Amino acid sequence: MHKFKLANLMAISDDIPLQERARLRYEYFDREGYRKLSDLLSDYSYVEKRDGYMLADYITNKPNADLLDGRMIREHKNDPDIDWEAIYDYMDERRKADNWLQCDQEYCDNILATFEHELRNKNTFCLY
Repeated sequence: MHKFKLANLMAISDDIPLQERARLRYEYFDREGYRKLSDLLSDYSYVEKRDGYMLADYITNKPNADLLDGRMIREHKNDPDIDWEAIYDYMDERRKADNWLQCDQEYCDNILATFEHELRNKNTFCLY
């Protein structure tokens, strides 16, 4: 269950790219069975916080973490309550946007790409 109502998040900013980003966060980062972004961030930060800082907060489970870096991912890649699939799915959706938020998304893509083969589909078992 979501801590915030989507309509309330949309009312925080009239900037369309920020609203779309908040909608995606709402969709991907508050799934049952995983750590919830809404437990870490205020409603304002949920909408306004740059992806590099939001992902750092989510991955480290600490609000106001430093900008995302590879060390954070290495230290927390085995945390069972991180929804890595949601992170990569969210970034896939963010990549489709062509707006002023794109440079932040590209920064995160560069860091996450290094770990994608290891973390994406982490719970999938395949017999060859």
